[in-house]
Amino acid sequence: MAKRTKKTVISGVSREQYEQAFAEFAMADAKAQSLTAKMDQEMTKIREKYADQLAELNETKDRSFEVMQTYATENKDTLFSKKKSLESAHGIIGFRTGNPKLKNRKGFTWAAVTNLCKEFLPQYIRTTEELAKISCWQIVTFRKLLNSLRTSA
Repeated sequence: MAKRTKKTVISGVSREQYEQAFAEFAMADAKAQSLTAKMDQEMTKIREKYADQLAELNETKDRSFEVMQTYATENKDTLFSKKKSLESAHGIIGFRTGNPKLKNRKGFTWAAVTNLCKEFLPQYIRTTEELAKISCWQIVTFRKLLNSLRTSA
């Protein structure tokens, strides 16, 4: 956790002090920009130095991944029937399948599909029971009104 430092309030600065501070600020900013540019040049040289090797390694990884993926796909039933991951000497490979998704056929909207299911496959239609809050509120309000009329009469 960083320690808090109190900032002293500076007042009564003369024009000469202002100019001196501005000169120091400008010098520090110029040196900082110079160092940043120098660092960028050195990093660019390092990137260029290793770019070919990195490109070759990425190509090798892509080719190897393709082989591994083909093997996993072709042997999906035997390798991944009980577990979704397979541990080997060099690492763990996982075979994941996404959640199944329903799509309606061309020309059908979800509303049309729902209406057809209501008619022919009612067991696939979900209904929810919930409290009719507005009706309950109306009853409570009506009872309060009746009680207030009885007490005032």
